Amino acid sequence: MSHRNRRRAERVEVGIPAQLYSQRGFLEAKLCDLSRTGLRMRVRVADLKLQATENVHVVVEAVADTLGDEFALDLDYKKFGPLLQRGVTLTRVGLVPDQPLYVELCCEFDEPLADDVLAILHQELPPIQEHPEPWTPEPVPEVRPSGTLTMRSQDDLQERPVAVATTPAPAPSSPKKAAPTKPARPPVRHRYRALVAGTSRNAPPAFFCHTDLVTAVGVRVCLPRPKDAADVRNAMTKLVKAHGSTVDVRVLDEKADVWSGAARVTGVELPPDRADVMLVTLAYETPLSMATLRRFGLVAA
Repeated sequence: MSHRNRRRAERVEVGIPAQLYSQRGFLEAKLCDLSRTGLRMRVRVADLKLQATENVHVVVEAVADTLGDEFALDLDYKKFGPLLQRGVTLTRVGLVPDQPLYVELCCEFDEPLADDVLAILHQELPPIQEHPEPWTPEPVPEVRPSGTLTMRSQDDLQERPVAVATTPAPAPSSPKKAAPTKPARPPVRHRYRALVAGTSRNAPPAFFCHTDLVTAVGVRVCLPRPKDAADVRNAMTKLVKAHGSTVDVRVLDEKADVWSGAARVTGVELPPDRADVMLVTLAYETPLSMATLRRFGLVAA
Protein backbone atom coordinates (compact mmCIF):
# COMPACT_ATOMS: atom_id res chain seq x y z
CA MET A 1 0.00 0.00 0.00
CA SER A 2 1.41 3.36 -1.03
CA HIS A 3 2.19 6.17 1.42
CA ARG A 4 -0.79 8.11 0.09
CA ASN A 5 -3.20 5.19 0.53
CA ARG A 6 -1.76 4.43 3.97
CA ARG A 7 -2.44 8.05 4.92
CA ARG A 8 -6.02 7.66 3.69
CA ALA A 9 -6.45 4.47 5.69
CA GLU A 10 -5.86 6.46 8.88
CA ARG A 11 -8.75 8.79 8.07
CA VAL A 12 -12.44 8.49 8.93
CA GLU A 13 -15.28 9.71 6.75
CA VAL A 14 -17.12 12.65 8.30
CA GLY A 15 -19.65 15.28 7.26
CA ILE A 16 -18.49 18.16 9.44
CA PRO A 17 -18.89 21.76 8.20
CA ALA A 18 -15.91 24.09 8.33
CA GLN A 19 -15.32 27.81 7.86
CA LEU A 20 -12.17 28.95 6.06
CA TYR A 21 -10.49 32.33 6.52
CA SER A 22 -9.41 34.11 3.34
CA GLN A 23 -8.55 37.57 2.07
CA ARG A 24 -12.07 37.90 0.68
CA GLY A 25 -13.84 36.97 3.89
CA PHE A 26 -15.00 33.46 4.72
CA LEU A 27 -15.51 30.31 2.70
CA GLU A 28 -17.74 27.44 3.70
CA ALA A 29 -16.48 23.89 3.26
CA LYS A 30 -17.59 20.37 4.07
CA LEU A 31 -15.13 17.81 5.39
CA CYS A 32 -15.06 14.50 3.53
CA ASP A 33 -12.68 12.71 5.87
CA LEU A 34 -10.56 13.55 8.88
CA SER A 35 -7.46 12.25 10.60
CA ARG A 36 -5.43 13.45 13.55
CA THR A 37 -2.93 15.11 11.22
CA GLY A 38 -5.02 16.33 8.29
CA LEU A 39 -8.30 16.51 6.45
CA ARG A 40 -9.91 16.42 3.03
CA MET A 41 -12.70 18.87 2.25
CA ARG A 42 -14.68 20.36 -0.62
CA VAL A 43 -15.46 24.01 -1.38
CA ARG A 44 -17.72 25.47 -4.01
CA VAL A 45 -16.17 26.60 -7.28
CA ALA A 46 -18.31 29.74 -7.18
CA ASP A 47 -16.75 30.76 -3.85
CA LEU A 48 -13.38 30.85 -5.63
CA LYS A 49 -14.84 33.23 -8.25
CA LEU A 50 -14.66 30.49 -10.88
CA GLN A 51 -16.97 28.58 -13.17
CA ALA A 52 -16.94 24.81 -13.52
CA THR A 53 -13.72 23.87 -15.30
CA GLU A 54 -11.61 20.81 -16.06
CA ASN A 55 -8.37 22.81 -15.98
CA VAL A 56 -6.89 21.94 -12.60
CA HIS A 57 -4.11 24.54 -12.96
CA VAL A 58 -6.70 27.33 -13.17
CA VAL A 59 -8.27 26.01 -9.97
CA VAL A 60 -4.87 25.81 -8.24
CA GLU A 61 -4.15 29.46 -9.07
CA ALA A 62 -7.58 30.52 -7.77
CA VAL A 63 -7.05 28.63 -4.51
CA ALA A 64 -3.59 30.15 -4.11
CA ASP A 65 -4.96 33.67 -4.67
CA THR A 66 -7.85 33.15 -2.25
CA LEU A 67 -6.33 31.06 0.55
CA GLY A 68 -2.57 30.86 0.03
CA ASP A 69 -0.45 27.94 1.19
CA GLU A 70 -1.39 28.41 4.85
CA PHE A 71 -4.65 29.55 6.39
CA ALA A 72 -6.95 28.97 9.35
CA LEU A 73 -10.30 27.26 9.64
CA ASP A 74 -12.97 26.59 12.25
CA LEU A 75 -14.10 22.97 12.63
CA ASP A 76 -17.89 22.55 13.04
CA TYR A 77 -18.22 26.32 13.35
CA LYS A 78 -22.02 26.22 13.31
CA LYS A 79 -21.98 24.54 16.72
CA PHE A 80 -18.78 25.79 18.31
CA GLY A 81 -17.89 29.06 16.56
CA PRO A 82 -14.13 29.72 16.78
CA LEU A 83 -13.58 27.27 19.65
CA LEU A 84 -12.02 24.65 17.35
CA GLN A 85 -9.99 27.02 15.16
CA ARG A 86 -6.93 25.34 13.66
CA GLY A 87 -4.12 26.38 11.33
CA VAL A 88 -3.55 24.22 8.26
CA THR A 89 -1.13 23.93 5.36
CA LEU A 90 -2.50 23.21 1.90
CA THR A 91 -0.99 20.05 0.42
CA ARG A 92 -3.17 19.19 -2.56
CA VAL A 93 -5.83 20.66 -4.84
CA GLY A 94 -8.00 18.45 -7.02
CA LEU A 95 -11.12 18.33 -9.16
CA VAL A 96 -14.20 16.26 -8.32
CA PRO A 97 -15.21 14.41 -11.52
CA ASP A 98 -18.79 13.65 -10.42
CA GLN A 99 -19.31 17.08 -8.85
CA PRO A 100 -17.92 19.77 -11.17
CA LEU A 101 -19.24 22.58 -8.96
CA TYR A 102 -16.82 21.64 -6.15
CA VAL A 103 -13.05 21.66 -5.61
CA GLU A 104 -11.29 19.24 -3.29
CA LEU A 105 -8.61 20.45 -0.88
CA CYS A 106 -6.28 18.34 1.25
CA CYS A 107 -4.57 19.98 4.23
CA GLU A 108 -2.31 19.12 7.14
CA PHE A 109 -2.86 20.53 10.63
CA ASP A 110 -0.14 22.62 12.25
CA GLU A 111 -0.54 20.35 15.28
CA PRO A 112 -2.24 16.93 15.45
CA LEU A 113 -5.75 16.88 16.89
CA ALA A 114 -5.78 16.06 20.59
CA ASP A 115 -8.22 13.69 22.28
CA ASP A 116 -10.21 16.54 23.84
CA VAL A 117 -10.87 18.08 20.40
CA LEU A 118 -12.01 14.71 19.04
CA ALA A 119 -14.30 14.30 22.04
CA ILE A 120 -15.95 17.65 21.28
CA LEU A 121 -16.42 16.58 17.65
CA HIS A 122 -17.70 13.13 18.74
CA GLN A 123 -15.14 11.42 16.54
CA GLU A 124 -12.93 8.41 17.18
CA LEU A 125 -9.76 8.41 15.10
CA PRO A 126 -6.87 5.92 15.00
CA PRO A 127 -3.71 7.02 16.79
CA ILE A 128 -0.77 8.42 14.83
CA GLN A 129 1.60 5.74 13.57
CA GLU A 130 4.96 6.82 14.90
CA HIS A 131 6.81 4.08 12.98
CA PRO A 132 4.65 2.87 10.09
CA GLU A 133 5.68 -0.32 8.35
CA PRO A 134 7.82 0.32 5.27
CA TRP A 135 5.98 0.02 2.00
CA THR A 136 7.20 -2.61 -0.46
CA PRO A 137 5.67 -2.24 -3.94
CA GLU A 138 4.28 -5.32 -5.63
CA PRO A 139 4.57 -6.08 -9.35
CA VAL A 140 1.73 -4.56 -11.34
CA PRO A 141 0.59 -5.99 -14.67
CA GLU A 142 1.09 -3.75 -17.70
CA VAL A 143 -0.45 -4.36 -21.13
CA ARG A 144 1.79 -3.54 -24.06
CA PRO A 145 0.42 -2.46 -27.46
CA SER A 146 0.88 -6.02 -28.75
CA GLY A 147 -1.65 -7.20 -26.18
CA THR A 148 0.78 -9.41 -24.27
CA LEU A 149 0.62 -9.21 -20.48
CA THR A 150 3.94 -8.46 -18.78
CA MET A 151 5.01 -7.65 -15.25
CA ARG A 152 6.77 -4.40 -14.42
CA SER A 153 9.78 -4.46 -12.13
CA GLN A 154 9.63 -2.82 -8.74
CA ASP A 155 12.21 -0.20 -9.78
CA ASP A 156 9.90 1.04 -12.55
CA LEU A 157 6.90 1.48 -10.29
CA GLN A 158 5.60 4.99 -9.82
CA GLU A 159 2.23 6.21 -8.73
CA ARG A 160 0.45 7.58 -11.76
CA PRO A 161 -0.94 11.08 -11.24
CA VAL A 162 -4.71 11.49 -11.17
CA ALA A 163 -6.73 14.67 -11.68
CA VAL A 164 -4.85 16.29 -8.84
CA ALA A 165 -2.14 18.92 -8.71
CA THR A 166 0.07 19.86 -5.82
CA THR A 167 0.32 23.50 -4.92
CA PRO A 168 2.71 24.97 -7.51
CA ALA A 169 5.68 27.12 -6.72
CA PRO A 170 5.01 30.79 -7.42
CA ALA A 171 5.80 31.77 -10.99
CA PRO A 172 8.71 34.18 -11.47
CA SER A 173 7.48 37.73 -11.51
CA SER A 174 7.90 39.87 -14.59
CA PRO A 175 10.05 43.02 -14.35
CA LYS A 176 6.96 45.23 -14.54
CA LYS A 177 4.78 43.33 -12.04
CA ALA A 178 5.66 42.57 -8.44
CA ALA A 179 5.08 39.07 -7.11
CA PRO A 180 1.80 38.76 -5.14
CA THR A 181 2.15 38.67 -1.40
CA LYS A 182 0.97 35.58 0.45
CA PRO A 183 -2.25 36.15 2.45
CA ALA A 184 -1.53 36.55 6.12
CA ARG A 185 -2.82 33.80 8.40
CA PRO A 186 -5.25 35.10 11.01
CA PRO A 187 -3.00 35.67 14.03
CA VAL A 188 -3.86 34.87 17.59
CA ARG A 189 -4.28 38.15 19.43
CA HIS A 190 -3.47 38.55 23.12
CA ARG A 191 -3.21 42.34 23.28
CA TYR A 192 -6.91 43.15 23.57
CA ARG A 193 -9.12 43.85 26.56
CA ALA A 194 -12.87 43.42 26.62
CA LEU A 195 -15.52 45.42 28.47
CA VAL A 196 -18.41 43.03 29.12
CA ALA A 197 -21.91 44.06 30.24
CA GLY A 198 -24.54 41.43 31.06
CA THR A 199 -28.11 41.64 29.79
CA SER A 200 -29.93 39.72 32.52
CA ARG A 201 -32.19 41.54 34.98
CA ASN A 202 -29.76 41.19 37.92
CA ALA A 203 -26.53 41.41 35.91
CA PRO A 204 -23.55 42.94 37.72
CA PRO A 205 -22.03 46.22 36.47
CA ALA A 206 -19.89 46.15 33.32
CA PHE A 207 -16.36 44.91 33.95
CA PHE A 208 -13.05 44.61 32.10
CA CYS A 209 -11.46 41.24 31.37
CA HIS A 210 -8.59 39.85 29.31
CA THR A 211 -9.11 38.26 25.90
CA ASP A 212 -7.55 34.87 25.31
CA LEU A 213 -8.40 34.77 21.59
CA VAL A 214 -9.95 37.11 19.01
CA THR A 215 -11.19 35.70 15.69
CA ALA A 216 -13.43 36.84 12.87
CA VAL A 217 -16.53 35.17 14.34
CA GLY A 218 -16.04 35.53 18.06
CA VAL A 219 -13.90 36.38 21.04
CA ARG A 220 -12.79 34.28 24.00
CA VAL A 221 -12.48 36.02 27.36
CA CYS A 222 -11.04 35.01 30.72
CA LEU A 223 -13.50 35.36 33.61
CA PRO A 224 -13.44 34.43 37.29
CA ARG A 225 -14.78 30.93 37.81
CA PRO A 226 -18.03 30.86 39.86
CA LYS A 227 -17.91 29.19 43.22
CA ASP A 228 -18.83 25.50 43.27
CA ALA A 229 -18.48 25.31 39.46
CA ALA A 230 -17.06 21.81 39.41
CA ASP A 231 -17.79 21.09 35.74
CA VAL A 232 -18.45 22.90 32.47
CA ARG A 233 -22.23 22.50 32.58
CA ASN A 234 -22.45 23.95 36.08
CA ALA A 235 -20.16 26.84 35.13
CA MET A 236 -22.25 27.59 32.01
CA THR A 237 -25.49 27.57 34.05
CA LYS A 238 -24.13 29.98 36.63
CA LEU A 239 -22.66 32.24 33.94
CA VAL A 240 -25.90 32.54 31.97
CA LYS A 241 -27.93 33.04 35.14
CA ALA A 242 -25.68 35.89 36.27
CA HIS A 243 -25.04 37.69 32.97
CA GLY A 244 -27.56 36.33 30.45
CA SER A 245 -27.07 34.21 27.34
CA THR A 246 -26.25 37.37 25.35
CA VAL A 247 -23.88 40.11 26.53
CA ASP A 248 -22.70 43.46 25.25
CA VAL A 249 -18.99 43.47 24.47
CA ARG A 250 -16.51 46.22 23.65
CA VAL A 251 -13.06 45.08 22.48
CA LEU A 252 -10.22 47.57 23.01
CA ASP A 253 -6.54 47.61 22.15
CA GLU A 254 -3.85 49.81 23.66
CA LYS A 255 -5.10 52.97 21.93
CA ALA A 256 -8.80 52.83 21.07
CA ASP A 257 -11.95 50.75 20.68
CA VAL A 258 -11.73 48.16 17.92
CA TRP A 259 -15.26 46.74 17.95
CA SER A 260 -18.41 46.79 20.05
CA GLY A 261 -21.69 44.91 19.80
CA ALA A 262 -23.77 42.03 21.11
CA ALA A 263 -22.30 38.56 21.47
CA ARG A 264 -23.83 35.19 22.34
CA VAL A 265 -22.33 32.83 24.93
CA THR A 266 -21.48 29.65 23.02
CA GLY A 267 -19.01 27.79 25.22
CA VAL A 268 -17.17 27.53 28.51
CA GLU A 269 -13.83 25.88 29.15
CA LEU A 270 -12.28 25.17 32.56
CA PRO A 271 -8.45 25.21 32.30
CA PRO A 272 -6.99 22.21 34.16
CA ASP A 273 -4.09 24.29 35.48
CA ARG A 274 -6.22 27.18 36.83
CA ALA A 275 -8.93 26.63 39.41
CA ASP A 276 -9.90 30.31 39.65
CA VAL A 277 -10.72 31.21 36.02
CA MET A 278 -12.76 29.98 33.08
CA LEU A 279 -12.55 30.70 29.36
CA VAL A 280 -15.82 31.85 27.81
CA THR A 281 -16.39 31.86 24.04
CA LEU A 282 -18.62 34.67 22.73
CA ALA A 283 -19.91 34.62 19.14
CA TYR A 284 -20.72 37.94 17.46
CA GLU A 285 -24.42 38.44 16.79
CA THR A 286 -23.60 40.44 13.65
CA PRO A 287 -20.74 39.48 11.26
CA LEU A 288 -17.76 41.80 11.34
CA SER A 289 -17.25 44.25 8.50
CA MET A 290 -14.12 44.05 6.36
CA ALA A 291 -12.87 47.27 7.96
CA THR A 292 -13.12 45.71 11.42
CA LEU A 293 -11.42 42.52 10.19
CA ARG A 294 -8.52 44.66 8.96
CA ARG A 295 -8.30 46.49 12.30
CA PHE A 296 -8.07 43.13 14.05
CA GLY A 297 -5.43 42.01 11.56
CA LEU A 298 -7.52 38.99 10.53
CA VAL A 299 -7.28 39.79 6.83
CA ALA A 300 -4.55 41.46 4.84
CA ALA A 301 -4.87 45.21 4.53
